[in-house]
Amino acid sequence: EAEPAPSLAMPRITQWLAVLCACIAAASAFSPSLNSPLKPQFSSCRKSQCVPSSPGYPGRSLFARSTSKSPLRMSTMENVDGVVDEEVERMKKSSKFDFTKQWYPLAVPAFLDHKKPQAVQLLGRDLVIWRDTVEGKWHVFDDACPHRLAPLSEGRVEEDGTLLCAYHAWRFDTSGKCTSMPHAMAGTEQQLTSTPPSCAISYPSQERQGLLWVWGSPGAPGSDAALEAALKEPSVIPELDDPALEGRVRAYHWNIRDMPYGWDYFNENVLDPAHVAVSHHGLVGSRYDGQPVSYDQSRALTAEGGFALKIKFGSEEKIAEQQKTGLMPEMEFVPPARVTQRNTFKGGGQMILALYSAPTRPGWVRHIGCNIIIKGEDGKVPDGLAFFSISMPMWLSHITASLFLHMDMVFLHHQEKILAARGYKNEKGGKGDYNEIVHTPTEQDLGVTMFRKWLQYSCEGGVPWAPGSEEMPPRERNNDQLFDVYHTHTKNCKVCQTALKNFKRARFTLFAAAFAVAAFFKGVTALVGGGLLALSGLLLGKIINMFYHYPFQHAYND
Repeated sequence: EAEPAPSLAMPRITQWLAVLCACIAAASAFSPSLNSPLKPQFSSCRKSQCVPSSPGYPGRSLFARSTSKSPLRMSTMENVDGVVDEEVERMKKSSKFDFTKQWYPLAVPAFLDHKKPQAVQLLGRDLVIWRDTVEGKWHVFDDACPHRLAPLSEGRVEEDGTLLCAYHAWRFDTSGKCTSMPHAMAGTEQQLTSTPPSCAISYPSQERQGLLWVWGSPGAPGSDAALEAALKEPSVIPELDDPALEGRVRAYHWNIRDMPYGWDYFNENVLDPAHVAVSHHGLVGSRYDGQPVSYDQSRALTAEGGFALKIKFGSEEKIAEQQKTGLMPEMEFVPPARVTQRNTFKGGGQMILALYSAPTRPGWVRHIGCNIIIKGEDGKVPDGLAFFSISMPMWLSHITASLFLHMDMVFLHHQEKILAARGYKNEKGGKGDYNEIVHTPTEQDLGVTMFRKWLQYSCEGGVPWAPGSEEMPPRERNNDQLFDVYHTHTKNCKVCQTALKNFKRARFTLFAAAFAVAAFFKGVTALVGGGLLALSGLLLGKIINMFYHYPFQHAYND
């Protein structure tokens, strides 16, 4: 159901903003200790020693396979290099990862308008999501009517539970079968609608854990593709289905956003704990308090299973203390769509950040994420997390997500375009070795390197975009254009649409009341009363703007 009208009390709104910022900080608790005085210790490097691996590009990655012993190579890095090389050799001999035979989370049904078909994309294909009015289930078709390929997302959901193409009124049932062709001659309609070319192309789909999952290739009910999809589990969050955690585990609001950079750069970013305190300075730590990052591998890299790493921060003494308690942050990549960051506390409590991503089209990714808290075995929220378990309005968590997401958006958008210009693209059969172009001299990049090696050797270079997919869009030089919130979220979220309408009504009411007070009262009453009402309207305008646009610049983030 849609959220109720938002409160007009500004102190309460400010309070919720503070709560959300704290939740974001907690959700990113896999970042280094924020107040540590430790600084990373780098080996010295004379300019003459930093030899580029190819003209115009910086030095070779320490994770790339090499027989040379660069002066940059630290002893700990030699061990990491060996680990990655062993994983690569294993991947070369194993089966390849098939993007088209996987489940992807593409929507949060609670946020969708039940009456309107929703256009989405996956692997470069245009799809339409719609909910039938009879069984109340969601379905996914190619976003093209088989008649003359008009988009079904511009159609209607009818009361009989069919999807109607609003161009010539062809109707389709939940399996994709055409049920009505109103312009057919008398006596021919049944025969014409029963032929395969008259059917809409459907995709297997299912609802799990509050998300709508879509199979990566088409398959009508009963088809081989549908059977194959039914035999494979989507990469759901195991803790939410664990009966042993019943009553202890809770998932907070899902958040969804289309981001103007590729699926691979999203995963690269969330597999990089070292960037958090720097990119999200002031919200999660300080950019000036960096410290060494290293890892223990907790799950080996495989084509289907991905990998998992325990994260170690700081000095050897601090790491030894972490290992003694066993309470080390962990991040795992489960192909193709989930990165999970876990923090375990004494007593069995956990904080989990679930980060999903779907490759929608070249240069874009759909991100869906949520924060999960597991109470300890004593039934209590772990120390320090009680404040973060406070519920907040869903619309507020959605619009203030920009505070966090926009902090590294510009890096990822431009990084993708720069690497593409230098020969690296995320696509099946793509040429260019990521680790030959970038320069990764410290162990902090192990998660990124393992992901890129997985993409290179298990996926033949990247995502197999559908034939005819759009080209990756050009680099957007005007950063302000990247900070759009309305078209990447608000437009397609019924919760935020409802809140936005209520805020606009409230702002109009406040301005009207301010005018009335100024017109009908005199003296201090008119000045103070009208002024406070007008000021409240202006403050609401600031919140309204966050549904549309939220700019950010690191240069001014002091």
